[in-house]
Amino acid sequence: APPAVQSIWARSGQPWSSAEWALRWLWSLPEVVTILSGMGQLSELRENAQVAAHATPLLPSELALVEEAKRYFRAKIAVPCTTCGYCQPCPKGVAIPEAFSAWNSATMFESKAGPAWAYDTFQVKNNIGADQCIECGDCEPKCPQHIQIPQQLRAAHQFLTTR
Repeated sequence: APPAVQSIWARSGQPWSSAEWALRWLWSLPEVVTILSGMGQLSELRENAQVAAHATPLLPSELALVEEAKRYFRAKIAVPCTTCGYCQPCPKGVAIPEAFSAWNSATMFESKAGPAWAYDTFQVKNNIGADQCIECGDCEPKCPQHIQIPQQLRAAHQFLTTR
């Protein structure tokens, strides 16, 4: 989590990681009966198992901190793309949701390096980056978020490729 969100979590007095906050938030939702957590390392499996062994819902004061963290992240979103993919296929092959996702990740987590590298490696170098947009406008009427896609693609490309 970015430093601003870590400071929100710190106000709780709990030594929980961001993953633990997320799991405990899910356990606080009465409609949730099963949680499937993506894990890529044994240490993540151990952490999730330890958290699950002591699973308790969040207190109202802790839920208020989660809401504050959500407001922080929402304010950092560069473009309101939900990666639904309705804008696809692009006649030029631009990976629109992926470009917006990289831009949002960089702004929300205040770290440009990883998303910019992924954008360059998987999109630009494969000629499916935002720089391939010819502004035909085929995508715009399909977008349920009413994003001005060609304009936002230019902004995403500029942001992600400016060092």
